[in-house]
Amino acid sequence: RVCYSNHGPADTDGDHHTRVKPDLMAPGAIIRSAVPWYLYPDERYYNTNHGTSMAAPHVTGAIAQLLDAYSDVGGGWLFDWPEMVKVMLLATAVDVGGDTDHYGHGLLDAYHAIYAEPGVDEPMSLWASSVSTSQEVQEFDFYVPPGYEEVRVVLTWADPPGAAEVAHNLDVQWVEDGAGNPCGGAASSDDTVEYARIPAGCAPG
Repeated sequence: RVCYSNHGPADTDGDHHTRVKPDLMAPGAIIRSAVPWYLYPDERYYNTNHGTSMAAPHVTGAIAQLLDAYSDVGGGWLFDWPEMVKVMLLATAVDVGGDTDHYGHGLLDAYHAIYAEPGVDEPMSLWASSVSTSQEVQEFDFYVPPGYEEVRVVLTWADPPGAAEVAHNLDVQWVEDGAGNPCGGAASSDDTVEYARIPAGCAPG
């Protein structure tokens, strides 16, 4: 992570209720990229640059590839689910360790965001569903194949535009099969993302 990059948390309402920012990182230092010829006429349309000018297009390009990959799946349903796009990027990001206020939930991994599909023999498999708005508690059951190192549970949702405080407070709780006791989870009252990492062998506490 470069020293000049901004970091969180974000105090959205002035009363020290904070949200994790950034959500994730993308390469933004010493990046070689195409540039307008009239800005760098001696560089033959390429130049090395740094910062958001490089990181933001990296994320945008990854999202475009992700949408293109799913354009023929289910009638292109992913185009109508921006929150699911965010889930797929966060869930497949590479863990780089450290404080989430500096590193977010990891480094963007475009390949696994696109190819982490159910039933595909890859290091990651994706399972996704939507949450009902009419239930206070909703449960999901899923099977984790042997050999996986961890399960990442990511929940995102949209709040009203311009809302400083979270209007919809959702939490995640993980329960091991047959035990009935919480094994892990994520809970916050001031963010629109819940992110839980459940390591292999997690025992109910």
